[in-house]
Order: sequence, then structure tokens, then C-alpha cells
Amino acid sequence: MYERDIISQKRKIIQMVYESKREAHLSPAMSILEILNVLLREIMYVENGDLDHCDSDRLVISKGHASLALYALYEHLGYISKNDFYSFQKRNSKYGVHPDRHKVLGVSVSTGSLGHGLPNAVGIAYAWKLQKRKNRIYVIVGDGELNEGSNWESMIFASRFGLINICCIVDNNGSFDNMPQLDEKFRAFGWETTVMDGHDEDQIRKALSKRPKAPYAIIANTVKGKGIGIMEKDHAGWHHKGISEEDYQNIMGDLECYE
Repeated sequence: MYERDIISQKRKIIQMVYESKREAHLSPAMSILEILNVLLREIMYVENGDLDHCDSDRLVISKGHASLALYALYEHLGYISKNDFYSFQKRNSKYGVHPDRHKVLGVSVSTGSLGHGLPNAVGIAYAWKLQKRKNRIYVIVGDGELNEGSNWESMIFASRFGLINICCIVDNNGSFDNMPQLDEKFRAFGWETTVMDGHDEDQIRKALSKRPKAPYAIIANTVKGKGIGIMEKDHAGWHHKGISEEDYQNIMGDLECYE
């Protein structure tokens, strides 16, 4: 359903980073585009198109270095302009490496150091429960950042207080090898869990449509650098990198194959 749109978003990311002559977090952004498209376009409730409305659902990208995926989708949906998107990392731009809640639409938590997005989101979810609000909050975390103990402390809190208004999506893209059986770990902390292919729109849609009776974790198995050969082969090398002329031609050639 969104395949062509996602390819277009990837091409815009590559074009912008190539033209900027800067380095950027490329492979981490490519692994969450399908999730973001389904989530923002179908699942999250947005009051009258206003991402910051008090009744809108909220999204926290704890792995904030993947912000290019969010900015590309925002540009595609018309939340920001093409000029805004191409201002990424430039002086006085609102759009930095990590989303800033004071500058970027729909961002409830500024990120930077990993491991803080989920704890902050749990706090928001608890406040909403006390206020009897119907909003839901969605958090995208990376598999590697689950090494931070703050995540597990917040999971215990969410389970203890029955925060059914929070959904944690783990971008399980193989950044870290030492975090197996994530679904079992979340269940041990009192969360309901689902494992899915994070690039399959139907699976994403099905997983995100569930309304569990406990805090909810989705383990999304993804590929870092998805759809771009040189990134998939060396996803660690492309975690933060600039794009040479040769790389640009190779990457655009890969993406043209999907047209």
C-alpha cells in the first residue's frame, strides 16, 4: 500500500544527505519507515490533523538518531515543507539529528542519550491515566538501547500501574547481538507482546491494531538499511556516514529497481 511512498521517502533522504555533503544516520532510518507510515497514517489518532493537539495520540522516537525517517514522512504528508526537510542539520534549522520537542511537530520527548524515551513515555502514559484521558502513546526504541537499565525500570512501573495506553515498538534491526528473546523478556515484566516482520505492512497493521489489557510491546524484526544493498551488507558502517558520488549512484540504482 505504501511501498512506492516509502521508496520515494528513501530517495529524498539519500538525495538530501548527498547534496548536503554531511554525514547522517542512514541505515537506522531505513529500518523504521514501514512502521512509521502505517503508524502515523492509519493507527494514531490525530485531532483535526493537529499532531500537537491535547487529544492526539503521541509518538516518541527514543532512537532519535533515526529522525530522518520521521522528517521524510512529515514532508511527504505535508506537515513540513521541502525546504524544511532540506534544512536538516543546517544552522538555525528546526530539524536536527535528534527531534527537539520545542521545535518539531508531534514530538513529546526530546531525545539524545539512548534509554530515556521509554521512561519519559511511561510517565506521560501514567499522567494520562490519572487524568482519565483516552490518548495512546507509542514509543520506538532500538534493540541496542535496551541495554540501558532505565528501560527495564520503566517497564516494571508500567506493568504495576496497568498502563494499557502505552505501546513500545522495538526496532530489532540487529544493532546489538546480545539481546535475544525480547518478547519473553517483556512478558516477564508483565507486558503483552507480539513479534512481527517490521517491513510487512499487513503484519504491522495487525500488530498495531490490537488493544491489549496490559502495557504492549511489539518486537519488530527489521533490516538496518532495508532496500539498499550496500547498507544491508555493512549496516554498521552506514550507521553514520556521508554519501560519495559512487555510493549515491549505487544507492539510487538500488531504489530504482523498486519503481
